[in-house]
Amino acid sequence: MRTAEELVLIGHSFGGVVVQEMARVIPVKKIILISSVASRKGLSNWLHLVRNLRLDIWVHKFTMKGTFWMWGKGAGFTREMKPLFKIALKAYENRYFRWSVKNLAGWKQLTQNDIHLVLIHGSKDSIFPIKKVQNPIIIKNGKHLMVYDRADEISKIISDILTKDTSLAR
Repeated sequence: MRTAEELVLIGHSFGGVVVQEMARVIPVKKIILISSVASRKGLSNWLHLVRNLRLDIWVHKFTMKGTFWMWGKGAGFTREMKPLFKIALKAYENRYFRWSVKNLAGWKQLTQNDIHLVLIHGSKDSIFPIKKVQNPIIIKNGKHLMVYDRADEISKIISDILTKDTSLAR
């Protein structure tokens, strides 16, 4: 039987912040972050602006959809992914979008926690710029949503990480 200390959490984007917060409550061996940040210092300048000006109150389905042309391509959305985006818009309520942006922009973790973190990051991520990410495994030309169009590559990296950790490979 495995113990909680052998638990590996994986989070993408805001999910990376969520798994780091989970690790404050439950013991984990390792956290793998994909297109995410290890501390508040990794947030983009526009997220700092959102926090300081309380712009999160303007985040809802309508603005997400209406501004898609502005941020979608930079985040890595392709024409093929647009139907997925529309499904996600329908699946979540307005308050989810506001809550997630507010909590991401207002995340208080100033320094990287002491849990072993592995960061997998695209060199062209426009949501969390790579210049603010410390010691990542870099996916060349990877964008924020590379988990969709580079899934095989990322999956192999995660498999290699877990295989190299002898206490996890049983």
